[in-house]
Amino acid sequence: NVYDAETKQNRYTPYVIFDKEVIDRKGETHNLKVGVIGVVAPGILRWDRAHLEGKVTVEDAADTVEQFIPEMKGQGADIIVVLSHSGIGDETHDKGEDDVAYQITALEGVDAVLTGHNHDVFPGEFGELKNVNQEQGTINGTPIVMPGKFGSHLGVIDLELEKSGDQWTVVKGKGAVREIDKTSDKVVQKVIDAVK
Repeated sequence: NVYDAETKQNRYTPYVIFDKEVIDRKGETHNLKVGVIGVVAPGILRWDRAHLEGKVTVEDAADTVEQFIPEMKGQGADIIVVLSHSGIGDETHDKGEDDVAYQITALEGVDAVLTGHNHDVFPGEFGELKNVNQEQGTINGTPIVMPGKFGSHLGVIDLELEKSGDQWTVVKGKGAVREIDKTSDKVVQKVIDAVK
């Protein structure tokens, strides 16, 4: 949802489609096309004005995801995952607001949402909103995770898919968060090396 201020074209590649090999319960191998789209909070124009002013514009995140879903499906995406730098927000959609993950979960074609912005945890918080299932980690029936802040939690989404002909359908999904082990100071060197 970030566009070049002069050309009005996407400043960055808006989505990618990965070929993912999966193994079913019977041990058979299948190939899935996983579409991943990323959006940011329009507030970046306030926070990073010195770096962005006059260079980019930012459109509404939920509207942008909705705009690209048909294109992603047309490119063969079997499932669509949204990476959203957005808070969950509320049931009311004000165009251009920062917290629209709630609205993204309601979009037809979105199969999972990974979100974070206001440092909350979901499942866990936001139980007062309509269509929230804390036990399943879903909002509007879509699995979603928000893993807190500073690496406090790991978000995990499990999707169960069925194949009918050449079509894959998500029949069930669950979002969960796992709190990090606060009693250990052990690190995995492979992760440290990747971060460096």
